[in-house]
Amino acid sequence: MGLSGASLWLTTAAVAFWIPSLWLIGTRAAWLLLVAGGVIAIVLIAVSIAMIRAVLRLPGAAPPRTPEERALMRRFRWVTVAEVAAWALVSCVCIAIHHVALLVPLDVAILGLHFLPLARIFGNRRYYPLGVLICGVAILTLAIFREDAHIGRAIAWYVVPALGSAPAVWIVAGANLGEVRRLIRDSGSMGAAIY
Repeated sequence: MGLSGASLWLTTAAVAFWIPSLWLIGTRAAWLLLVAGGVIAIVLIAVSIAMIRAVLRLPGAAPPRTPEERALMRRFRWVTVAEVAAWALVSCVCIAIHHVALLVPLDVAILGLHFLPLARIFGNRRYYPLGVLICGVAILTLAIFREDAHIGRAIAWYVVPALGSAPAVWIVAGANLGEVRRLIRDSGSMGAAIY
């Protein structure tokens, strides 16, 4: 259930940044990428929902949470609180030093960093390279583009981090769903929802 829910969240979060970034760019190529990303997101969202429904149909799929699972969720909440606090701190600093353009790349780097403890908490090794890749996209954006550089109508620092991160996020979401499918198949109760 966790992998399916994570895939749904990852997909929708990525598309929530993909769409406005490409809309801001406003070129013909951006509109084509917008459509392609929309199709990918719709497929991943539909498969995530189908997997969640299939998991819920498994016998014994929702037993009460164990103390270990409750501890895992507490650690997850702490990582999320730390991420939000880091975003707030970075926002305040960027505004105070009059470099608001730094907000997006630095916030994306924080997002990437949060996947590193999550990889350990959830035992999902795919989150390590995802976190490193997202941080790398943010750092490369700052290194390659000047603060006033534009892509189409958009400031590069505002759109490149989202555009560079979304495909990696979708690949991990798809890999999570592939693992869920294998786990359900191995349970011997695949169910009609997946086929």
